[in-house]
Amino acid sequence: MRESMASVGRFLLTGALLGAASLAQAQMTPAQSLIQDKFVLNLGGFIVGTDVTAHLNGSSSTNPDIDFDQTFGDGSDATRVRADALWRITPNHHLRFLYFNNTHDVTRAIDRNIVWGDYTFHAGATVESKAKFQIWELAYEYAFWRTPDVEISGSVGVHYMKLSQQLSGTATFTDGNGSITT
Repeated sequence: MRESMASVGRFLLTGALLGAASLAQAQMTPAQSLIQDKFVLNLGGFIVGTDVTAHLNGSSSTNPDIDFDQTFGDGSDATRVRADALWRITPNHHLRFLYFNNTHDVTRAIDRNIVWGDYTFHAGATVESKAKFQIWELAYEYAFWRTPDVEISGSVGVHYMKLSQQLSGTATFTDGNGSITT
């Protein structure tokens, strides 16, 4: 009987503490929660519009620009992923990590010749286009002004971007002497 009373007491005390914590959390605005939390994780997406025009230098061809959105379709109808995390080491010292990925793969039968470096993809061929844009960022932030609803910070960090564009399919190759190989 004594153990069950002690268990009931612990249960009631735990419930009261959780209720008080919930009440304190409920009184915070969303802005205050973002400023006060030790860890902030965000996951989101973007609707990305593109306007990609590129060419690849080669040793034997004129390498005209290719409008990838016109040739392979534009990727603006896809949602891309962004994730970031913030660690408040102290109220004024933070570390932030960000990752963004925008990848667009499409395979299409082309309606005109495409010159890509020393390769020529001929009209009617099926060509795969892979475009990838990634960002990684690690930053230190210092909050030099804080109120319960507003924080102004300065940051310094490393920002790395990787952009790649690749075409693959059946093509002819023209070497530096003008010789064509299938």
